[in-house]
Amino acid sequence: MYKINKVIVMGNIVNDPVIAKIPKSNNEYSLVANFKIAINREYFAKSKGERVEEVVYVRITAWNKEAEQAQKFLKKGSTILIEGRLTNRPFKLDNGKKIDIVEITAEKFFFIKLKKNWIFEDKNDTMNIKIAFKESDNK
Repeated sequence: MYKINKVIVMGNIVNDPVIAKIPKSNNEYSLVANFKIAINREYFAKSKGERVEEVVYVRITAWNKEAEQAQKFLKKGSTILIEGRLTNRPFKLDNGKKIDIVEITAEKFFFIKLKKNWIFEDKNDTMNIKIAFKESDNK
């Protein structure tokens, strides 16, 4: 049976990436960048008779070459499209309790340049947006 772990999200960067060096062996290290994005979703709530917006905050981790690109180019407030995979890692809270954190490990990211005058098509309470984007030079 095939297993698929692919995630594509678009949102606004909540904080500048935090960069760290993770020691490996022989004085080598891996570079890691951590940041969050806010993903907005708008829908029509029939019970309220109005459009409602909800925001989901997602942790993003980028490694090595992608981490370098994140450090150089990503800034708080920028819009980005991320292609990656879901990962989880253990985390110990201050009270000693262990939890798992689910995050996206970025494999590629694209810088999105938004235009001021968007045209939205509303069909069956979904928003269809035409987006122009350019792939980052993170290969």
